[in-house]
Amino acid sequence: MESCFTDAETYDGCESTVENPNGGVVAVAPDGTAGYTVTATSKSLGTFSITKADDVTSRACDGGSCVDNTW
Repeated sequence: MESCFTDAETYDGCESTVENPNGGVVAVAPDGTAGYTVTATSKSLGTFSITKADDVTSRACDGGSCVDNTW
């Protein structure tokens, strides 16, 4: 995402989805021009995400090995 932003000076158009050969999926989606969310789904169907918005980064999770929405 950061390399794409460096080239284009925007996160728009930088989306990507990758399947892990061991199971699960990682998806990257821009959130306008100032941020993005990286979401990974584990084999146990836990969803883990990292969001960057206006230079603030946050993490969240749901299901799987997630405890109290943190990881």
